[in-house]
Amino acid sequence: MDANEYYARKDRLVWDALVAYGEREGVRVREKDNALAMKLAYYSAFMFIWNKDFMQRYLVAGFGTVYVPRKFWATQGGWQRLAHEFVHHRDHQRTGKVWAVLEYGFPQIIAVLGLLGFLGLAYWPLWFLFLLVPLFLIPIFPAMGRIERELRAYAMSLAVLDISLRDFGHGEVDLRPVARDYVNVLLGNGYFWPGLLLSKKYKEEMAGRLHAAFKALTPENDPILAEVVKALVEARKL
Repeated sequence: MDANEYYARKDRLVWDALVAYGEREGVRVREKDNALAMKLAYYSAFMFIWNKDFMQRYLVAGFGTVYVPRKFWATQGGWQRLAHEFVHHRDHQRTGKVWAVLEYGFPQIIAVLGLLGFLGLAYWPLWFLFLLVPLFLIPIFPAMGRIERELRAYAMSLAVLDISLRDFGHGEVDLRPVARDYVNVLLGNGYFWPGLLLSKKYKEEMAGRLHAAFKALTPENDPILAEVVKALVEARKL
């Protein structure tokens, strides 16, 4: 077979292995493009204003399902992202789904208090002050729960990237610049700016913690990584 066919078959093998792992762990993997739940999330959160790429760019994990955009299905980018989302599922199992939503969503979830401001139209005008909640309180308080959960997931992203590079024969690669890039992504609009007021020093510390967490992950201590390595070993027999 030619190189393109080999890599396509390898990516399919790793993808299938991770999907099978997810099923054993109680996680369904579904296509995102036509998922009603994802469309509802997109429009109800007004993401067509601040995150137009949500449907095509991001995998989303929640309530036992990982939604995957069609373009990532059974690709290298797809299975690398799938490993990331499985970490979120593991977090959901560890803390419980309700707490996972509250921790990940705070402080944005308090934006619903802004709806009370519309009571000012019919009652006491001071109700209008609640309209200030989304505008001022949300940017002031960093979403530390979301940041910590994403750092754990991005540590997996670094580990899978490292394994992929080694599989291509690159040897050990310094991934600290990638860790800094991941922190910048994490603090951007894709995650609703969870740390607008965090200092540059703190962001550097985040990148350092992320890199250290990645270094601590091995196939021996993490079953997700073990599945990836096992599948890549099998792929060498193609």
